[in-house]
Amino acid sequence: MFLAVTVGTPQTAPSENQYDGSAVQICGADPTLGQVSSSRCLQIGAMPLIIVLLNKQVKSDSADPDALVEDWPAAEKQARLEKKNRSWNTKA
Repeated sequence: MFLAVTVGTPQTAPSENQYDGSAVQICGADPTLGQVSSSRCLQIGAMPLIIVLLNKQVKSDSADPDALVEDWPAAEKQARLEKKNRSWNTKA
């Protein structure tokens, strides 16, 4: 969760300098433009996930974070596994 909350908040957009600073923290001194771009995409993509997780925690009856893990029914797990295996076999 470090990357999702390194810059900005859901209410305020981060500045260019904040994105550049977080890319330096992640990639080291003098990151390339591609590394800065990748860092930005990762942070933008992670923010909705953080919001959803926090929302689930607030609405949860349990204080135990492990209670928030969703458990799929056995049939759903099997169907997802088969779908994943089919997609891997078609790519090979």
